Amino acid sequence: MTFCPYCGLRLTVDKETLKIKLDDIKHDEIISFALGVIGFIFLLGAMWLGSFTATTYEWRGPTLYEVTYHPYAEAAIAISIIAVIMIALGFGASAYYSYKRSKLIKQLESK
Repeated sequence: MTFCPYCGLRLTVDKETLKIKLDDIKHDEIISFALGVIGFIFLLGAMWLGSFTATTYEWRGPTLYEVTYHPYAEAAIAISIIAVIMIALGFGASAYYSYKRSKLIKQLESK
């Protein structure tokens, strides 16, 4: 049951309104979770992109050296940062909406 925090009057909420709110929150939870999954896929892509190497040869004095480097390292780092932000926002928002949905379910069951 819900009561007014100021006067203590018992408040009634329509069950249909709660069900509509519950559906909206479930939709937001799914979208947030999908954002986290997409961020995880981006992170895997960044790891794959960062694994590419290239080799060049340089003369240093009389000696020829083989130099191996990662040509896409900067792009992989940038994508990794974006992916981590997407994962944090997506799964964090999903957890928030899950909590909010569970509170609404309890409120709906108490009626």
